[in-house]
Amino acid sequence: SAGATGAWNTPVSAFQSASVTCGDTVQFYTGTWVTNNDGTNSVIDGGFTITTNTSTCAGNPILYKAANNQTPELRNCPLGSTSWAQCARPTLNLGDKSHIVIDGFKIVGVLWNSPATPSGYNGTINTLRKGIVIRNNEITVGWALAGNGDWAGVQISWTDSPWLINNYVHDITPDGLTGSGAQAAVSCFKFHASYQYLTEFNTCRNVSTANPVGGSLAGGFDDRQDANNGVLRYNWCQNVDTCIRVQNSAPLLFTCASGGQAYGNIMIARASSTKPGIKIDASPVCDYTFYNNTVVNFHTCLNVTPTPGNEQVDGVQWYNNICSGILNRNVLSFATTTADIDKEDYNAYSSAADYQTSTGTQTSLTSYLAAIPARNIHSGEVNCLFISSTNFHLQGGSPCKAGQSSTGRVGGEVGGST
Repeated sequence: SAGATGAWNTPVSAFQSASVTCGDTVQFYTGTWVTNNDGTNSVIDGGFTITTNTSTCAGNPILYKAANNQTPELRNCPLGSTSWAQCARPTLNLGDKSHIVIDGFKIVGVLWNSPATPSGYNGTINTLRKGIVIRNNEITVGWALAGNGDWAGVQISWTDSPWLINNYVHDITPDGLTGSGAQAAVSCFKFHASYQYLTEFNTCRNVSTANPVGGSLAGGFDDRQDANNGVLRYNWCQNVDTCIRVQNSAPLLFTCASGGQAYGNIMIARASSTKPGIKIDASPVCDYTFYNNTVVNFHTCLNVTPTPGNEQVDGVQWYNNICSGILNRNVLSFATTTADIDKEDYNAYSSAADYQTSTGTQTSLTSYLAAIPARNIHSGEVNCLFISSTNFHLQGGSPCKAGQSSTGRVGGEVGGST
């Protein structure tokens, strides 16, 4: 803190200090602080809102962090609150700011930035917010407006190249707060109108809602709208209904949300899952690549375009993935007029699950190959032999190891990445 330890006695004074300048580090010590600030508009300036000027901090961000071995806790309502009205605001709100690093907090509620378009925005990427880094935080419960449908632990909007790394987001649910309303897409992480985000080495556990709109889409990572060229990699996603959802139902920035990648992620369903591990949902989505993911115990492994002929999904690449313990369908794709999946090969599928295309249900990989020739030539229905039900490393001799069989992880094409 500026001057000496204890220069600010509340998070509000630290987050709104005019004496903090580019390159400064503001350290927080162990303590619990509760905000009751509803602002002029709670989603814009409610909660602990950062108002310090960061406009000239490109390449020299302001770092707000927990001091060594300290656990500062920020809450949007008191411990034991049971109604949404008590928590009617975000917790830590980056507002309209760029060039900020948030490191090491415990946040009860949500960490987000303003869902409104940035000041100075002219419809181009270079006028989005920039330089946002979210790292090493623990976030629980989540938040959204009552009945909004977008409950999340972290929500990033209108931002170019945000980096989210090594966060532990868990037990995200509105169910303990009466009056929270129906929430369709409860998620650990949610992205709106964001470009080139990098989300890596995060853990998402225990996401649920008992009061969804049209069926729960509760999950880990919700690429909600206009999130373009994002990367989801090396994340652990457990006890969720859907781990990754890509949706672009109302494009604002891009005609077609494209260029996204998801690789090296572990996805584990909640008990008795009725949802897909990965879902591409609503148009238009283009050129999204999934590889080297492990998808375990979901109802469906990959679901592309849920309504026959009603979506615009093109250029999905799906290779080197493991679909293990899938309850119903390995791949579900209803597209009829677009080349929804361009590349599909080197995947390990569950023998107990089938495949669904626009032409009907294929009960085996052989019949699936006949329905869509030239795809899955090297895929197989195999048991990948995990170390255990909780350790998803592969045993020696696993058919899913490179060099053991053509199903092994040798890349989407011969000589591809390992």
